[in-house]
Amino acid sequence: MLPEWYGLSYPSETDLASFAESLGAWVTIAKLPAALYVPGPPGEAPVILIPSQHGPLAALWRLAHEIGHLVQHSGPKGEIFWSKGEAQANRWAACALIPKARIDIHNNASIDAFIAALSAHYEDIPPRNCPLRTLANRIAKVRLGVLQSKNQ
Repeated sequence: MLPEWYGLSYPSETDLASFAESLGAWVTIAKLPAALYVPGPPGEAPVILIPSQHGPLAALWRLAHEIGHLVQHSGPKGEIFWSKGEAQANRWAACALIPKARIDIHNNASIDAFIAALSAHYEDIPPRNCPLRTLANRIAKVRLGVLQSKNQ
């Protein structure tokens, strides 16, 4: 199940949190050391914890990534699953934050185009190397990888 905006428009923090809550998860955004998806025991709601002390793009990435776990996994199951699960959550998040509609409208799929799209929609990303640019580059590479794997 995907939200109506997935692949069509750039989601806001509210869009992402509302989608997670529609799936029965509790979303908490607070001053925390790290983001975390906690599946919860049987019969209890899963919890998504997101640190608030980072900028908009980092917060949205973390929230979308943890929602990727919610949508695709029921919790950690060992090291091999962890690696595969992290990659799946990254792909879900990158596709959420850089919708296919952006690619279709502009007929442009490149790292630089995706970074520019993230900058235009979420937070000004400086042209120099910095943590924000590194994150945007990572998101863009994951999204481009998803696009290329679907075209093969």
